[in-house]
Amino acid sequence: MRYCIMGDSLAAGVGCPEGEKSWAALVAERFPQWDVVNLATGGESSRQALAKRERLAALEPDIVSFQYGMNDHYFLPDGRQNVPVEEFTRNLELLVGCVPRAAVLLVTNHPILEGDDGAYYFNRHPRALYPRGANALLEEYNAAVRAFARKKGIALVDMWAAASRYDPEDFLRSRRNTPLPEGNDGVHLHTLGNRVYADEIERRLRILAGQICK
Repeated sequence: MRYCIMGDSLAAGVGCPEGEKSWAALVAERFPQWDVVNLATGGESSRQALAKRERLAALEPDIVSFQYGMNDHYFLPDGRQNVPVEEFTRNLELLVGCVPRAAVLLVTNHPILEGDDGAYYFNRHPRALYPRGANALLEEYNAAVRAFARKKGIALVDMWAAASRYDPEDFLRSRRNTPLPEGNDGVHLHTLGNRVYADEIERRLRILAGQICK
């Protein structure tokens, strides 16, 4: 069984505490007989991911997971959105379309720590560009993922729902668990976040694998 992971820094393991493992590495440990190929790249948007379609298709995966949106939803300094949600949805369709024989798993994004001018997300992004908040905007992209999954009959791990059961300052790299300046992150996963991701994705992968083997 070959499982390919497509995503950004969350799957690439950015922010993972030293000596610990990202969710992707934890999942690979739980499926020792599988060929797990992590194609995730930090900072990647769904638009940039399109350049990997030929590479992904050539791997002929049995299962592929896609998680994008964190690097799509944000605003550029000139006020334009990096990847508008309509384009984001089209990109998802193109990504999924390049592996027609694979079982596909879509993953929504977790809530982030918005903070303020001195901490977390709004320490790096101008708050004025997000009148409803960054999480409200991120949820628009999650909603697009959920709608696409329903329309296409694709398996979904709703990490927004799963992560919402936990305190984000424990789930993410934060001032509570990481010294500054790295503790001003508020986006990337800490120990708890990686474990929850691994648990949720493992559960769905086992279901997909069972369906493939029937």
